[in-house]
Amino acid sequence: MLDAYTFTDETIIEISSQKLIPIKIDAATEYGKNLFSQYNGSAYPMIIFIDYMGKELDRFYGYLPPYEFKIKIDNVLNNINSLETYLEDYKKGNHSAELIKQLADKYSDRGEYNQAISLFNELLLSSNQSKNDNEYAKYAIASLELKNNNEHIMAKYLLENVESSFFEKAKNVYANYLNRSAWKMAELDSNLNEALSKIDKGLVLINDSNNSLPYLLDTKAEILWKLNENEKAVEIINRAILLDTETKYYQEQKNKFLNIIN
Repeated sequence: MLDAYTFTDETIIEISSQKLIPIKIDAATEYGKNLFSQYNGSAYPMIIFIDYMGKELDRFYGYLPPYEFKIKIDNVLNNINSLETYLEDYKKGNHSAELIKQLADKYSDRGEYNQAISLFNELLLSSNQSKNDNEYAKYAIASLELKNNNEHIMAKYLLENVESSFFEKAKNVYANYLNRSAWKMAELDSNLNEALSKIDKGLVLINDSNNSLPYLLDTKAEILWKLNENEKAVEIINRAILLDTETKYYQEQKNKFLNIIN
């Protein structure tokens, strides 16, 4: 959507040509993967603003409409709402809940997860935190601890925060974490029964309308296939195909499983 709407906007094109040097890099290339890793990227698309010395000024992930993207550019050019300005205010003694949350989010976006976790824990102790601040900090800590493979913290969060407005989002984050972990184990042919247990746990967390469901089903099918349970693998991948008829990959997976059976 950035390509279709934001980057084709005349105002954005004009500002970018006058004040920026825009570069688009395919994250699927070797160079792109290395650069994404260098800047601790966590999602696609990643839009990152750096100065001529390579110092990061700001970043965001996903889609922004043209008017919001223009605000983001203006803020970067004028050093507004940046990690640097937030950190300066924090060091001067501004430890308000609002500033702590903003600073924690900046560190989280940059992949500096331990620093972000520390600040979110501070937010939980803040005297002027709101109910939403409290719920968000608990969710953020549990999600970020998954980056450190501290899975038990997310499991504990889900047990204790069923009424939280972030509960469903947390379940989705945990399910996708379990999916990535199980898939990696399948790729390495390592601890396949444990991988199957992980993906089953992930599937329990999401419902049939969740967009991630086909991905998780594919992972389970792959694990079953590697466990030589080919008929079960076909049965599971058929569910993914029914949910996503347009993705050819799932049919290719089915053909792979069928070739073994036949």
